[in-house]
Amino acid sequence: MGNPTSSPVLGEVRSTVVGGGVMGMEAALVLAERGFQVELVEKGERLGGQLLQLMDPWKVQEFKALLDYYAEELERLSVLVKKGKEWEGHGDRVLLAVPTETQPPFQEIKGKRILVDSNLYAYQDYTFRWAKDNEVFILSGAFRSWTQPGDIC
Repeated sequence: MGNPTSSPVLGEVRSTVVGGGVMGMEAALVLAERGFQVELVEKGERLGGQLLQLMDPWKVQEFKALLDYYAEELERLSVLVKKGKEWEGHGDRVLLAVPTETQPPFQEIKGKRILVDSNLYAYQDYTFRWAKDNEVFILSGAFRSWTQPGDIC
């Protein structure tokens, strides 16, 4: 997107951003502010990307304000948002704003003892759900010295 102080684009230049997470929404805003006509394509039914996977009620509430901000700004800057759509794979000015890695999917567990290493961000969130039906112990960096699967006793 270039230098934040760069001049706006002259003329009708179109651009597509693929991915409606924070990265994609921010890219769409920057392009729109530079004068591009922006189309934001999100395969899910809602914008927010991985933030939509949050389970911790406090995090959900905190990030809601951020998602609301992006929704308002995208509308204000006339970004065309297409939700529930796969990108069709063509276009001259396309920015792919999709993660190369995602957090592990949540697995329902009941009646177990679970050790959660607090350095694994996704598991901090999953702890809220697991604690309903399990004994959950939160550790900090306890697994760093384990190098082989056999090291786990």
